[in-house]
Amino acid sequence: MISVEEARERVLAHVAVLGSEEVVLAEALHRVLDQTIASERDIPPWPNSSMDGYAVRSADTGRASPGHPVTLRLAGRVPAGSVASRPVAAGETFRIFTGAPLPDGADGVVPQEEVETAGDAVRLRSPVAAGAYVRPRGEDLRRGDRIFAPGRLLVPADIGILATLGRHQVRVVQRPRVEVLQIPGRRKPAWVVSNAQPPRGLAGRLRRRAFRIPEHHPEHWALLLAADRLEVRLTRAKRWLAFAGGALALWSLLCALEER
Repeated sequence: MISVEEARERVLAHVAVLGSEEVVLAEALHRVLDQTIASERDIPPWPNSSMDGYAVRSADTGRASPGHPVTLRLAGRVPAGSVASRPVAAGETFRIFTGAPLPDGADGVVPQEEVETAGDAVRLRSPVAAGAYVRPRGEDLRRGDRIFAPGRLLVPADIGILATLGRHQVRVVQRPRVEVLQIPGRRKPAWVVSNAQPPRGLAGRLRRRAFRIPEHHPEHWALLLAADRLEVRLTRAKRWLAFAGGALALWSLLCALEER
């Protein structure tokens, strides 16, 4: 008897690497990546607010205290998805929302719960440190960072990262075609599968591992395991074959072929 490691080496010695193909991002889930993915830009591409609040110049807030609040003039708004129309000047503040780019001139954000407002006047009762509630440029990824290497099985989180990077297509390994044969035990003629249904659990797991399972009408699963039919199956499947039923199924198949 050979070891598991030796058996694996013997099998892999006969396995050829499939070619690659370009697919749109929506079709890349559970596919095997065939290229190196590196960030082509900083993520986020600019300093942005991590809170809903007010963008300020920290130097304007240094004297603020509960007894002597600092009053700033509300000079603009920066909703998420937009940029400020101009820089923040001394003594000013811009209303800002989570994810919005920090206006030029501002270096901190004070949460909206920590200010008092009256018209265009915004009062602060504590200093705001430079960098407070600000996500710096490149905090998540820096330009040139290597993110994914070839051979990675893409999961939903990976698709989200690729979308953030602006990728519309990726190169992936072609999917091996697998034929799933459902075989009965030895109490029935081993070369006939009657009233068989596609082994959906196994097929589903294979699809999630980037295999391509041909769809068959249920009647096609009543399979006569003649040697010539099996040979055709193996050829079409590019020699990938999965057995539903484990060792007993494989033993039944071998016995059926021997009897034939």
